[in-house]
Amino acid sequence: MGFNARLAPYSVTKEVHFQTNTDTDTFQLDHFIFRFPFAGQLIGAYCALGQGAAYPAGDSKTTNLWEVSLWKNSADNTTATYATDDRAAKRTGEAANTTGSLVWALNTVYTLTNQSSTLRKFAAGDKMYLRTAFTAGVTHATIGLSLAQQKMEIQADYIIGYEA
Repeated sequence: MGFNARLAPYSVTKEVHFQTNTDTDTFQLDHFIFRFPFAGQLIGAYCALGQGAAYPAGDSKTTNLWEVSLWKNSADNTTATYATDDRAAKRTGEAANTTGSLVWALNTVYTLTNQSSTLRKFAAGDKMYLRTAFTAGVTHATIGLSLAQQKMEIQADYIIGYEA
């Protein structure tokens, strides 16, 4: 059997910058990551907050960043409307700690949880977006300052074609 380059895993990386306005903001940001040229499948995703994510002394080491997910936008959906049913991989606060927010450590890469294989399949022309969602569930004056201007690095591994 010969090597098939279309079935070999590929990676796309992106650096995303975002800004919070206050420590009590509740909002979501969507960032375009990749458009599938052929039918393919997400096989894994990783993310890390960039330098500057250190927490001030006395803080609880949580942020008001609640969700980081990669989601699928079908080629025929011209509005690019987000829905939790479209998430291909995610890291959400509900599984991170009891306060409902995500815990971040410097120089640490976190693995997003893969969803079902059906949700990770993309048709030709489908777009992959990154969603970062903030919640007011955790309110510390220092959190708004520590996340005022932040960058996130994301890596998505995918294949052209589908897993058996």
